[in-house]
Amino acid sequence: MKKIFFRMIVILLLFAILGVSLNLWGLSTFVSEIEEIVYKRDMAYIDQVFNRLDIILTLVSGEIQKSNVIESEINENFTKYKLEVIQSEIDAEGLYLFGKNFNRIESTVDLSVETPFLDMVKKNRDHFSKSSNVNNFGYYLNPTDHKIKIVSQQYFESSEVYILEVHDLIQTLLIHYPVAVYESLYPYLLNVSSEYIDHDTQFTVDFIGPDELIRAKDKIDLSKLKEGHLIKIKASEYIYVYQLVSLNQNKWLARPLLLKTILYERSGLSNPLKQMFRYVIYIILVSIFSASLIYYKFIYKGLIRKIAILNKQIEKSESDQSDFFIDQTGISEVDAIIAAYKKLKVHLNEREQFIAEMAYFDTITGAGNIYLLERDLDLLLGASDKNEYISLVFIYLKNDREIVEQLTNENIQMFLSTFMTQIRTAFGSDAVYRTADYTFAALSNLNSEYGIIEQVQKLQEYMNARFPNIDIELSIIIARYPEHGESGAELISNIEIASHSNLDKTIIFYSQKLKEVYQKQLQLENDLKRALKNNEIYVVYQPVVNPFTFRIEGVEALVRWKNKMGQLISPEIFIPVAEKLGIIEDIDKMVFEKSCRMLLLWEEIFESDFFVSINTSPIWFTAPNFIKFVHDTIRSLDVNPSKICLEIIETCLIEDIDQANGIILDAKNLGVKIALDDFGKGYSSLNYLRNLKIDKLKIDKDFLLEMDFENKEYNLMDSIVDMAHHMNFQVVVEGVEEIPQLEYLKTLNVELIQGYLFSKPLDKKEITQLLLEGGICNPQNESQQERAGQIDKNMLQ
Repeated sequence: MKKIFFRMIVILLLFAILGVSLNLWGLSTFVSEIEEIVYKRDMAYIDQVFNRLDIILTLVSGEIQKSNVIESEINENFTKYKLEVIQSEIDAEGLYLFGKNFNRIESTVDLSVETPFLDMVKKNRDHFSKSSNVNNFGYYLNPTDHKIKIVSQQYFESSEVYILEVHDLIQTLLIHYPVAVYESLYPYLLNVSSEYIDHDTQFTVDFIGPDELIRAKDKIDLSKLKEGHLIKIKASEYIYVYQLVSLNQNKWLARPLLLKTILYERSGLSNPLKQMFRYVIYIILVSIFSASLIYYKFIYKGLIRKIAILNKQIEKSESDQSDFFIDQTGISEVDAIIAAYKKLKVHLNEREQFIAEMAYFDTITGAGNIYLLERDLDLLLGASDKNEYISLVFIYLKNDREIVEQLTNENIQMFLSTFMTQIRTAFGSDAVYRTADYTFAALSNLNSEYGIIEQVQKLQEYMNARFPNIDIELSIIIARYPEHGESGAELISNIEIASHSNLDKTIIFYSQKLKEVYQKQLQLENDLKRALKNNEIYVVYQPVVNPFTFRIEGVEALVRWKNKMGQLISPEIFIPVAEKLGIIEDIDKMVFEKSCRMLLLWEEIFESDFFVSINTSPIWFTAPNFIKFVHDTIRSLDVNPSKICLEIIETCLIEDIDQANGIILDAKNLGVKIALDDFGKGYSSLNYLRNLKIDKLKIDKDFLLEMDFENKEYNLMDSIVDMAHHMNFQVVVEGVEEIPQLEYLKTLNVELIQGYLFSKPLDKKEITQLLLEGGICNPQNESQQERAGQIDKNMLQ
């Protein structure tokens, strides 16, 4: 019977393979045609993006024509004024003055830039009109920075001179048009394009000149590349498709070429082949199913009755737990099943016993686990006299991630086994357990702290000698019987309590003081949960002042917590706890909503651009509903979004600056301002500033504290402020407490400052009264500052 079934399967498979081979031959040709269509489709997609370039060039040229018309009085006596006056009238990157015969008279650019430009102008001399003073335009690609420039020409008959103005396309767009007009072209105009058509297809577009085309052909082996043709280069994992096109607009003074490159993952183009593979599998499965069906109907069906009888006997033996005994049926296949079942039942019984034992052991090292430790402790302590001392030692690998990164899987197992062996050697006991991935426990009969410390030092020395190239950091926590607990569960619980301490020690002995600190921390967490519900958390506002006029330009909203006992808890204490508990987002939302409501009131008092700065925690800033909440709150309260400034800290940027920038852009689209808070504290980097679309830079108060006015050491403050102004950021300096600091910041033209020199944080009534009195916040003398600062410190203790 088996031979018949096997032959049927082989014949069906041969027919299936023959049919599949014929189909594959036809479909492989079809796949090549599909790939060619995909290449042309994706190139057409890129062309659609660049169809807008001519329109944008025309729009920008018109904008230049409107804004750069020279006054008639300059035209009448043009030779008198020349470029020294024109440069102040026209916002251009470069200006050139030519005489009647198109000879150069004067320019505002250096010689290295001027020479190639003049050569290009001479080649296009006929392009510019002599008979009209209406602007005439041309475009070219600057070979130095690869940016598109617009050349505008005006002719003045009375003085017989030409003016050629050179404008940067990007800068002109940024000044006159919203991003939506040109956002699809923006990255390519910067020549840093890289986008995805879909998840496995990436394309780039580069503006290049003739000389660069020659270098590109040599670099990527594109010697056969011509305009309009597709060149394909296939690698092991990717397919590169290139196409060269030129810009045909008639006003190009030097036509640039566009090199379009599309990179495909070969897996992305292999869908048709995958479909064919699935088709093969389907045919084979259908063949096997057909053979099985035939086998069942004509051969196997005759055995159904006997197998049903066999099944009943098996169920009976399982229900009454009796030994399995069935007579031989005379059918070899059924008798083989009976024998196999008897062996399986014996194996299952052995396996159940093995699993019961393994519940107490670690499968990698063979050592006991936490359950065996609890059982052994209960047995040991139950048989011990209270005059005996037993120490429970938990050993943590603090830098487990660094260790794992240096070892392979096999070496990790070897490391763990070696570590267990060294623990046994150091503590002179076989009672060693692996309670978690990188946590171990040992029992010691030593009572003195010195003796246990000596054992730990031996363990550290053994491991350093065994693994000299790996930095192994240990954390040891010890609890002793009966001093720290009279049961195994109590000792383990106290070890867990000690592990939550913030002590920067390698060896920690459990103590009642640690337990009290832990309980205070738990109490703080519970109180904070209730505080949000009981309105114990509130908002205060610190004035942000103009250093020249002392006028309050805005306020920063700060969160405070006064508990039910009337004590103020410092934000430095409760904010980390709120982040740990996951309620920081609720606190941030409450502060944002209350600040917006106060802003509505202050808008009635101050008609100027009075603003409120509101801090956002990294957790809330990256939350999925952050932008929606800000939008919904602004809309429901009908508050002016331009008077809201969201402050972010650098922690928001560290993990994914692209994601952070996306959130910033979404927020700015709502109309709010963005400030980078605490700059200079932590991970400050100029790379962040170059890429961030922020409005304000808040410099951390530590910069002021580190300045030495006597020795004129300003700790880079002047450089930071100058850099921020160069990037068009408004500068806010925090923590200003002294008059010399104020005077120095004024020399740097810092726009805004805040600190105890002007005012401590005020509640909503106090700040509102101050605004009603004129909104002027004069510097306080030292005694007033000390008194205000001492009040705040006392309240926060």
